[in-house]
Amino acid sequence: MLKIGLALGGGASKGLSHIGVLKLFKEENIPIDCISGTSMGAVTGAIYSSMPDVIRLEEMTRKFTSSKAFKNLGLSIFKKEEEGRLQKIVNMIREKILFAEALFKPHLVEEDEVSNTLNQIIPDMMIEETKIPFSTVSLDLISGLDIIKTKGSLRDAVMTSMSIPGLFPYTKENGSILVDGGSTSGVPVYATKKMGADIVIAVSLRGKLEKSKIPGTGLEIHLRIDEIVTTRLIENQTRKADVIIRPDVHDVHWADFGRLDYCIEKGYKAAKDAVAEIRSVIKEKMSFKNRFKNFFSTKKNDEEEPFLKEL
Repeated sequence: MLKIGLALGGGASKGLSHIGVLKLFKEENIPIDCISGTSMGAVTGAIYSSMPDVIRLEEMTRKFTSSKAFKNLGLSIFKKEEEGRLQKIVNMIREKILFAEALFKPHLVEEDEVSNTLNQIIPDMMIEETKIPFSTVSLDLISGLDIIKTKGSLRDAVMTSMSIPGLFPYTKENGSILVDGGSTSGVPVYATKKMGADIVIAVSLRGKLEKSKIPGTGLEIHLRIDEIVTTRLIENQTRKADVIIRPDVHDVHWADFGRLDYCIEKGYKAAKDAVAEIRSVIKEKMSFKNRFKNFFSTKKNDEEEPFLKEL
């Protein structure tokens, strides 16, 4: 029997569109045999894999993003809106103060604030106990490896996967320093393959690399180079999936969690547009010719990712 895996990409508020994807899968009876998530994909994936109920997932997310605890994280301070000239000046000053603070502190939000907020939606259980096999991906700053977590505390695994560098605290674990996996595994296709998926459906929230204005400082040049490298890396990994779903949420700011319905709608539409392709891939993979070929194939998997470590 074919095993279908879902790779949920990171993207902060854009990740709310994952709910729309899961909703469509439920309606179309597309089975999900395993899930791997990075950053916001880890949050959504953890909730759903522990209790595969998309209605419950949506209700919990709606309640969570409007809660006082979530608002106290202060993410809205990064949100950009159409404002007057005075407000733009205020925002510019505020951003420069935050940037200066980040130069002298490892993170802006305290660990207790993040964990207490996360504990409201992530159940206190082991990853091995989820109803759908699940994994998260984080990045180890010491070894440079992507760390796949398939066992241990579900809350801890999600915490490490969504620890945005400089914003949320990193996790020290067995000589490693773990942060958000989005920089190197923004869409965890390889992790999903590691879980034994025969078919990988990737949900990518990263838009196309937009043309940039001419950088004015050395820092802006380095930031632009980093953006280019990250985009190329993630896109190259995403292309290894059998099907790629790309919700059109390019106009949603990463810190704007107030557009839940919009993101769900975009995720639903993108998944609906991919249904025919998904069914075609399933049919092809289930064909006698394809199964016969795979059974007798002795060729080593040339898509093995050398920068992964499973825990």
